[in-house]
Amino acid sequence: MYAANSAGPLAVGWLGPRLGHPRLFIATALLSLPAAPLAGRVTALWQLMLLTSIL
Repeated sequence: MYAANSAGPLAVGWLGPRLGHPRLFIATALLSLPAAPLAGRVTALWQLMLLTSIL
């Protein structure tokens, strides 16, 4: 989980200038939409950790 939290800002810093910040924001929002409801339906700790790293 710490690795995902560390990789996120690095990925945003790298992708921001390439895709444009508005497009990157929209892509992030679209990824978060299915992950948020799924986080309430997890049955194992690894699933929660995976979805939390996406959010």
